Amino acid sequence: MSKSKNQLVNKAIKSVIFPILYNHGFEAFTSRIAWRFRDDFIDVVEIYSFDRSRADVLKCSTHSFVILLGFYIKVIPPMYRPKLRANPDRPDSSQCHIWGEIEPSIEFPDCRTKGIWYVDPMASNLDAVFSDALHVIQSQALPWFSHFSNLQDTLEILKSDEYQILKNPLNGRLNSPDRNYNIGFVALKIGDYQTAVEALKMAIDSDLYATDQIENDYLKALKYFEGKD
Repeated sequence: MSKSKNQLVNKAIKSVIFPILYNHGFEAFTSRIAWRFRDDFIDVVEIYSFDRSRADVLKCSTHSFVILLGFYIKVIPPMYRPKLRANPDRPDSSQCHIWGEIEPSIEFPDCRTKGIWYVDPMASNLDAVFSDALHVIQSQALPWFSHFSNLQDTLEILKSDEYQILKNPLNGRLNSPDRNYNIGFVALKIGDYQTAVEALKMAIDSDLYATDQIENDYLKALKYFEGKD
């Protein structure tokens, strides 16, 4: 990656994107990732560029980027989530329970791959690129996070597979062991024991999540569902 062009991109992220995110409650930042902390959730915005080999495949510059959104649900035990970094409150987008890409609202004729904010080799179009990136974050990304306003709404979204703006959302397809695991623990937290029993049972039956911890939580949900003390 061209160091000087990469520095220009980092500078634009810091001066154009991060102030808006800060005004909407994001309070922790690296050069490419922003986090917002809520009672039960962590919201993540990540701006990701490519190494040379990947950029060559995608036919773009190494300082072009995609924007990834991540939604991390704190009440779900991290059984098989990727191990978090030194600070467990700062997952990157791929470590979230729901994550995926948003897309530019303008076209970049010089880039064959859709979904990339294409920065030309000399970074001469940087203003236009970041104007659109900011527009998409304000008009799509921030409203998307608001759909997950509480655990009940989050449960309904997990059950319905409605992610709206995300391109290729990555968190386990509907009815997969991963999804059932996530549904089960959100349902358990809000006291929807019937849903918790059904989802955790399917996760356990898959063998992927057949652990003592999950079986104990399943039995806990079953006890409450059956009205036992």
